[in-house]
Amino acid sequence: MSRGLSLFKKRLSIFLCGFQALAVMLGSVGCVPPSIMTQAPVVAALEACTPVPLETVNVYRTIPQPWANIIFEYAYSTTPVTSIPLDPSIPAFTQFQGAQYAAFQKLITETQRWSDTETITLDGANKVRITLTFVSPQLLQAVYLNQVLKDGYPTSGFPEQLQNMLNNVAARDELLFLLTVSPANSINPIRHTIELPIDEIILNNSENLQVPHSHDDHNLAQSIDTASDAVFGYLAFPFTQSTNGECKWVLNPKFNTNIVVTMPYIKVDGTKNNTSYSWTIPYTSLINQVITLEALNFNPPPGYNLSIITPSSLPPSGLNQPNYEQDFAKFIWKQITGSY
Repeated sequence: MSRGLSLFKKRLSIFLCGFQALAVMLGSVGCVPPSIMTQAPVVAALEACTPVPLETVNVYRTIPQPWANIIFEYAYSTTPVTSIPLDPSIPAFTQFQGAQYAAFQKLITETQRWSDTETITLDGANKVRITLTFVSPQLLQAVYLNQVLKDGYPTSGFPEQLQNMLNNVAARDELLFLLTVSPANSINPIRHTIELPIDEIILNNSENLQVPHSHDDHNLAQSIDTASDAVFGYLAFPFTQSTNGECKWVLNPKFNTNIVVTMPYIKVDGTKNNTSYSWTIPYTSLINQVITLEALNFNPPPGYNLSIITPSSLPPSGLNQPNYEQDFAKFIWKQITGSY
């Protein structure tokens, strides 16, 4: 699509300002107010450091995934592509809609891939679901791609914009996680308050290094009413820690096949339950296989409602809610972009 340079710059500026939550994460100024993330307590024995020789410890310093540009180019390809539904009474999906569908399926896949959940029973019928999501470079790219296709711009220069986004996130020099606390609805809900020991949530690596987070969103440390909406916020962990005079890479992919984050207990109605919890997210494979491009599906099923491809302000509440993975992906989209 051809557009005037001035119009493109104007829309691009609007788009970048609209990427609000990501900008907050980066601590940028201009489009959004400063982040409310707080500094976690400093642990004297563990200090961030720079490894010598310098290793590639910042996972966000990477190049975009091929699938992101393939989907984007499909949306704006000059070669006509039409998805023909099986039912001839249903209008065919357009090429652009096919790209939106493919991008959304990728977002769902990446959200599932980088999330783990602990379901905690509060009483006989009431539960709370606590989900930890690693904001991986792949997940960021899936979110960014969906936002671009939702907004309809920019229609060119996508690889450069995607790389700029990754570079901006990399500038934080932190591993980013989203913690989501979702009260699960029941037929006869009983009201509870829960408190998470946020300062004691630790990332544990394969060398038994226990790494406290360097920043967190302050609302996570507040008392949570299970009769209210879900509570969510970011935790940020350092890439490296200095211990016994040696600079350690916290998640060296050579030794860490999983990301393991632990929490020692939870308070329910002011009482510790003395049960520890952990989230385990697969990080890297033991055998490094040659990266192959997975098949992308540009063909929505007949009757597919494309209007559902939009960010959502709240996560799904029911433990067995239909389309839970889809709805949680929409929530992750909203939290990372701040888009409505």
